[in-house]
Amino acid sequence: MFDQLYRRADGRLLIIEAKAPSSNLIWRKGFGQAEGLMVKQGTREYLQTIIAEMSARPHLAVTDATGKVWTNAQLVKELNTSLAGGNLDYALVKAIDGKSTYAGAVIEHFRI
Repeated sequence: MFDQLYRRADGRLLIIEAKAPSSNLIWRKGFGQAEGLMVKQGTREYLQTIIAEMSARPHLAVTDATGKVWTNAQLVKELNTSLAGGNLDYALVKAIDGKSTYAGAVIEHFRI
């Protein structure tokens, strides 16, 4: 799954990959449409891999901030609809190293 998934006020979905100051985006083996590839967070192929993995386990569920339970099948439908319609945003939020104090974060939007 992704670190965070939000529905914005305008209806668009927003996926966040959250990273510590010393962390980088990860690579993994592709699945589904990306089978046979190495895919990196922040790419369309990575999104497709995660969506395919969620599709393979449709009954797994998560609870959102409002207490609503979502199955993977429901999330996959939402993600595919948003991705196909160009209504999905994908971003990296990386903390700035402030040693022992909060120093903010950098936001990078991916082109998918």
